[in-house]
Amino acid sequence: MSSGESIRRSNLSHVVMLLHEQGPLSRSQLAQKTGLNRSTIASLVAELGAHKVVVEAEPNVNLSVGRPSTVAMPNPECLALAVTPERDALTVGIVAMNGQVLIRHRHEWENPQPASETVSIMCDLLDGLGSYLSEDAQVLGVGIVVPGLVNSRDHSVRFAPRLGWVNEPIARMLSTATGYCCYAGNDASLGACAEHRFGAGRGVSDLLYLHGGTGGGIGGGVIHNGSSLMGVAGYAGELGDVGPFGQNFAELAEPRWQLEHLALLISNAVNVLNPARVILGGFLASLMSARPGVLDRLVSSTALSASIENVEIVPAELGEDVQLIGGAELVFRRLIDDPMLLPHQHGDERASRPMDL
Repeated sequence: MSSGESIRRSNLSHVVMLLHEQGPLSRSQLAQKTGLNRSTIASLVAELGAHKVVVEAEPNVNLSVGRPSTVAMPNPECLALAVTPERDALTVGIVAMNGQVLIRHRHEWENPQPASETVSIMCDLLDGLGSYLSEDAQVLGVGIVVPGLVNSRDHSVRFAPRLGWVNEPIARMLSTATGYCCYAGNDASLGACAEHRFGAGRGVSDLLYLHGGTGGGIGGGVIHNGSSLMGVAGYAGELGDVGPFGQNFAELAEPRWQLEHLALLISNAVNVLNPARVILGGFLASLMSARPGVLDRLVSSTALSASIENVEIVPAELGEDVQLIGGAELVFRRLIDDPMLLPHQHGDERASRPMDL
């Protein structure tokens, strides 16, 4: 690839990323944010439009002064499917760019199923989403959100104790069954990515996301310098079961002992990672809100004074949508990497590349 072609593709990627994260932008706004001239932006937007990645529309004229200029936005027909198997349920959804969850369906079960059975259920539920798709919809792939260790190179599940899965090639299995490009990732790492782009972590380059999942497990995801910290194989941030956490902590007489364990966990992580913000999702957000101010005081008393300076501890903002949004990011990341090659066909070789969120 020539240097000129490489630069063009990089510029296309930059434009799509801006529209994905920030929503509709005029050509002048895109020029300002990218540092490119207006004619270059016009050419890039036109090319993205021809490939049906971006559309242009008239802005709200009531909010404009003078002649309104068109705004570019992600094509609303570019969609990702997301699947989140958990201990008590399997949830599927349709997600558009900008982190918009359009449809979600939850299928409850008494116990997790073996991977092969789960794939069969996933297929049925994903098929059921077809009635919500228009004829123009471009389904770019499926993101699988797993509460366990997921290898970022081949998207296989190495160990997911709450599902009973060990060494399961879940992405390949679902891809074979559906014909879609499928990608898998750890739930907390994907939650960190989702909150960083669309939730409580927007505008923060270094953060720690802690998620309290079904059954009391604590997962962690790290954003460092604006990108996900994955480790050599994608296992970074996995904290496992730390302390006697439980989902029904609100029913106890006294949650302070849980706050003390959580404070110690956060303090150790802050000392190691030095984030600007700690975001608590799942039942951890409710645990913090049960005793306002207590967690901050406990963390301040246990973390290194220099490390805890200016660190904010805040609840997650995306609620129950966080995992579906995170799963969709596995798919949209491929589109952003190369907007000219929509990864919607089975067998796309990029499905085997390491995740880079």
